[in-house]
Amino acid sequence: MYPVLGSGLSRLGAGNAKIFPSVFRSVKNVRMYASERELPKTTTTLDWPTFLKLRKSRRRFETFTSIPTAVLGLGVGSSYFMTRAVDPTVTMMGLDMFTIYVLATIASGAFGWLIGPTLGRQVWTLINRKQANQIAYREEEFYKHLKKNRVVPSMESYSNPIPDYYGEKIFSLWDYRRWLRDQKAYVQRSFLRTTPKK
Repeated sequence: MYPVLGSGLSRLGAGNAKIFPSVFRSVKNVRMYASERELPKTTTTLDWPTFLKLRKSRRRFETFTSIPTAVLGLGVGSSYFMTRAVDPTVTMMGLDMFTIYVLATIASGAFGWLIGPTLGRQVWTLINRKQANQIAYREEEFYKHLKKNRVVPSMESYSNPIPDYYGEKIFSLWDYRRWLRDQKAYVQRSFLRTTPKK
């Protein structure tokens, strides 16, 4: 096949060889146009109110998942640490071993509480796997809006904290409009604080 193609190119001559880059360019443009035409069909069918509702349900699911994981961590920690023999003569960092075991049991429950949201997000994504691509696309667009409209962190102070920098409390369009108003009010307060009085 390649010798035949080479002989064909040689017959066309060097002057007509300019046709092939333009043909390849046209094929590339057609592919790019086709991919752009396919993108809205697969990623933009999820509207903003639906996305924000799904985001709220995911947040609740992550929070509720922390409860069983915390109980499980507390149970595993207590079954291991609270059943060990305690020697009253042995201390660690000035604390007796019973206190150390109690603190380790509480830490096991706290660790279970911390890994709950991560595990919950994985389970929630598995449940909603049919809309996973659409949710991921909207999530990217959502954080672009946040990055564009949120305030500069360097303006923060103890008396004027940043209002919801990561947009964790936005679960509806009304919440988003309120978030925008809070960002604007934060900038106004910061400007008044930094403006010298005459």
